[in-house]
Amino acid sequence: MKTIYAMASAMLFFAASTGCGDNGKKASSATDTTTTAGARSTATVHKKTLNGVDQQTAGQMIRNFEQQMTTLQQAPITFFINKDMVAKIVKVLDADAASTPAGSPKPDGVRVYFAKKSAAEPLTLLIIATREFKSAAQPDKTHDDYYEHSSAAADVLFNPQQTKLEIKATYNDPGATLFKRCTTCTDDTSCGEDAHYLRRKDAEDMVANYTAHPFNTRAEWFDTEMLRDMVKDQQCDGIRVYLARHLPNDQVARNRNRDTFILTTTKLVTPGNYYEDYFDCHTLKNFVKKYEDKIGHGMFPPPFDNGELCPTNCN
Repeated sequence: MKTIYAMASAMLFFAASTGCGDNGKKASSATDTTTTAGARSTATVHKKTLNGVDQQTAGQMIRNFEQQMTTLQQAPITFFINKDMVAKIVKVLDADAASTPAGSPKPDGVRVYFAKKSAAEPLTLLIIATREFKSAAQPDKTHDDYYEHSSAAADVLFNPQQTKLEIKATYNDPGATLFKRCTTCTDDTSCGEDAHYLRRKDAEDMVANYTAHPFNTRAEWFDTEMLRDMVKDQQCDGIRVYLARHLPNDQVARNRNRDTFILTTTKLVTPGNYYEDYFDCHTLKNFVKKYEDKIGHGMFPPPFDNGELCPTNCN
C-alpha cells in the first residue's frame, strides 16, 4: 500500500458552560437583504452556517448538545461530507475574504460544532465560518465565528437546487476502513513526520480507543487551506470524519484519552456505490508546505495539534 497517513485534529475540551460563538446572541432572520440609501439591494445576505442552518437555530442546536454532552453516550460513528459541498464552502470563504476591507480580519477557516436538533434527535455537526481574531485581552483566541455571507458563491452554496448541503452520519459503512485492522499495510514515511498527521496504525488505535462515554469536547477548528487542498486532490470525492480518542500513553500528557476528530479523504467505489477511505500524501504535502511557508516553522506543534480550547477560543 503506497501511503497510510490519516489527517487528525484534536478536538476541543469543554471548559465552561457558556455558549461558544455567536450562539448566545439574538440572531436576525436567516436571509436578509442589504439596503443602500433606503433602496433595496440585489445582494442577499445569508445568515447561516456553511451547511445551511440559520444562525438562531444553530445556536439552539449547539445548546441542545451542551445540555447533554456530559451524559450522552454516543456509539462509534462517522460523518461524511461530499466534495462538492466542501468545494463550494471554500469558494464562499474566498469570496468573503475578497470582500473584506483592507486591514479588517479576514476569513481563515471553519469551526465544526457538535449539535442536536432536539434532545431526542441524533448527533450531527454544524460548520461555521471563522475569521482571524487578535486581541491583547484574549491572547489565546485566534478565530472568531461569523454567519453573514453575501456573494454569488454564497447564493450557489445555499441554493438547494444547486448544492446538496448534507452531513451524513453513518454506522457500519463498508468504506470506513479505520474500523478494520490492516495487518498488511506498511507506512509511507515520505509524507514527513508531523504531529498533525497520523500513521494508519495510530489512527486505527485511536478510533478503537473511542467508546461510548460522556463527551469532553464540543468543537474543532480547521484551516481553509487544508480544505482547499482536499478539494484539489483529484482522487478525493469527499471527507469522512471519525470520532476517536487519543491513547492513554500518548507522548503528550494533556492529550491522553482526549477526544479527537480524525479526517480521511474518500473515493467512490463502484460497483457498490460507497465511499472508501484512502491514504495519500498529496494533500498532506501541499498543506504542510503552505503552512510552513506561512508561519515559518513546522505546523501545529504538540500538544495543540490544530485544536483550540473552547470556549476560550470561541466568541
